[in-house]
Amino acid sequence: MKKWLTTIQIVATLTTFAADDGEIEHLKQMREMLETKTIEEFMVAVHENKWAMPRIPSKWHVETYMKNEDDKKRLFAARDFGYQLALKLDALGKEQVEIRSRNMLYQRTQLLCDLGDWCGEPVGYGNLTLGYECLIHAVAGLNRLTASVEFPLEKCKELFARLNPRWLEKHRLLQVLNDEAGAVIFINENLSRSQLFGKVWADGEWRRKLQDPDYAKSMEESRERLGAPPFTPTLPNAEHVNVEAFMNNLDFFVEAEMKHKPFSDSKITSILNQQIIKPSPFQSWEFRQHKNLLSMSSESEWYRYALSLIKFRSVVGFFPPPWVRSEEDMRRVEKEIEEAAKRGRKIVKAEDSSSYNPLEIAFRNEWNKFADKKAKDYNEFEYSSAAAIYGEIKSTLVFDDDEVKP
Repeated sequence: MKKWLTTIQIVATLTTFAADDGEIEHLKQMREMLETKTIEEFMVAVHENKWAMPRIPSKWHVETYMKNEDDKKRLFAARDFGYQLALKLDALGKEQVEIRSRNMLYQRTQLLCDLGDWCGEPVGYGNLTLGYECLIHAVAGLNRLTASVEFPLEKCKELFARLNPRWLEKHRLLQVLNDEAGAVIFINENLSRSQLFGKVWADGEWRRKLQDPDYAKSMEESRERLGAPPFTPTLPNAEHVNVEAFMNNLDFFVEAEMKHKPFSDSKITSILNQQIIKPSPFQSWEFRQHKNLLSMSSESEWYRYALSLIKFRSVVGFFPPPWVRSEEDMRRVEKEIEEAAKRGRKIVKAEDSSSYNPLEIAFRNEWNKFADKKAKDYNEFEYSSAAAIYGEIKSTLVFDDDEVKP
């Protein structure tokens, strides 16, 4: 807790300095470079000039806590740069499924990891948002490379190791939330993300609603109709939050201000979009999306899908085509169906089932052949996730380069 208090105090001190016109001009130059240069050219300039990523708070934080107009100008200049980067990332995400060279895709995916680390270095709301988006698009490239057995598996594993950076650790997330709230509310970094949703954020949203007299009145009327005693809310668990800061900052706990939208229209992310509750940064840049930060984690579905694909290739060595029943097996099954019908029983072929998935069957068959190679961390049903993500990306596995020289 002392560490987070220190962080908040330092940030507060930094944001009270008068705005430096040179810094604002520098942010404008970086933004203009993003508009006119490729992301590769921009990152070369970052390394050559040793540019630091600016800390980017939310618009709500700037308008709520920044009283000095010079501070606001500087932070809004940082936010303008962040928005331009968000637009660039959206375009890069679409390109990840269109690149036709394995080597180029590998280099671009490495660059996205580098960019994510650069974005995520400062403890800021926009920094975490942009850095996480870099990982989302990096994993899209990684999955294509993993699914292409011509590409070295060890290179895929190296890329995968970069999907769990230190700036994505839970204590950094809580630092960002505390910074945004303007108070040290979150104090227990051992809580799981589901507990943060259910025990802390949901409690904050509910208590915030109780501040509305009409809502409180309707709730009491409902209890009276049910014959329940008057409700007296207890204080939140002091092990989870700083109670005083929690109760004094309930305005922080709001629902997301816009509906969730997918990252892009590409096939590569259709599974991922169903699992991750976060809109693209440029779509939500002006809105309050603090609750969505809680879902940013290497525990997310996109991380597990990528891991399953790597595990399957590590064990099996290739990705099988969809399963097709042999003619001999077909005759056997048809005979069994006919014999069963004579006895008044009905047998349904796998192909006639509503859950029929020939690709998953093929993955299961190959996975089960290598039971002796499965380490204890290889889930029995790992093949299912691998088949799902492979099925999503197989149509994009078209590369022009025959020789791989990563």
